Amino acid sequence: MAINFSECKICNQPIKKLMIKTKDGLPLCRCFNCGLTFVTDIPNKLEHNFEDIKWYWEELSTDKGKYFYELEMIQNYFKSKDRSLEGVKLLDVGCGDGYFISLCKENNIDAYGYDISTVTADYARQKGINIFTNIKDIEDKYDIITNIDVFEHMIDPLNELSNLKNLLKEDGIILIETPRRCLADFYLSILRFLNIIEDDDRINIEHLQLFTDKCLKIMTHKSGLKIECYKTKTNLSWGGYKGVSQYVYNLGLHAKIPNKIVTIIVFMLLKLNIFGKNKAVILARNNFSGYIRFINN
Repeated sequence: MAINFSECKICNQPIKKLMIKTKDGLPLCRCFNCGLTFVTDIPNKLEHNFEDIKWYWEELSTDKGKYFYELEMIQNYFKSKDRSLEGVKLLDVGCGDGYFISLCKENNIDAYGYDISTVTADYARQKGINIFTNIKDIEDKYDIITNIDVFEHMIDPLNELSNLKNLLKEDGIILIETPRRCLADFYLSILRFLNIIEDDDRINIEHLQLFTDKCLKIMTHKSGLKIECYKTKTNLSWGGYKGVSQYVYNLGLHAKIPNKIVTIIVFMLLKLNIFGKNKAVILARNNFSGYIRFINN
């Protein structure tokens, strides 16, 4: 049975239905207050099969730069607090193939993973990753909880963040990276208006919402966390040239030659940062009375 929302899932304010739908034919709405755009009627979703996951991780998701970015952000935070990362316990939520966990272990962090997909867990375990598939099985408290490209997939992100906060140590931190509305959405809306594309693929049956900065700040505050650092950056979840090609394909350019031409153009324009900063990265601390600091890289 579908899950329905009649008000904003983050700030509980009124929403307006949009004329457009996702490529999957799902209805969209936008919050009048915080600007969250999300799917209002969410059907039951099927889990990907093992071969699809293997193809995604080994062939498509080739750009691992975002993981080094997140690790450096964590390292800088602990350095600013004169704390060592050695032996610190980390939980990577939505850990996928466990690449970030392996990277953390190389830096003496005691890292674990959590992912609701059983096939994901099986694949990660083949690489020696300690991974949970049921949050009720997680009994420990963690110094760090990371969520890299996860919250856009969650049916109820505010509730999920509140639950994750309960797994934090008293002085623990949560790091979130997720897509945000930016200049690229304006360009995509023009292409859609001109019927060059049918939809922009930033919201679909997998990516259930697109956040704004205001929405993310409200969600973090309501979950009982305090933002220490808020960054925006340009980054594709599907990194590298293959990722751009797949995104162009999702926009409707399936023919090989047009796809290749547009992919090259888009890839070059991404390097020039003309599409705006499509990702938000938040580092928030449990029980912290500090201040919000905005940094745009």
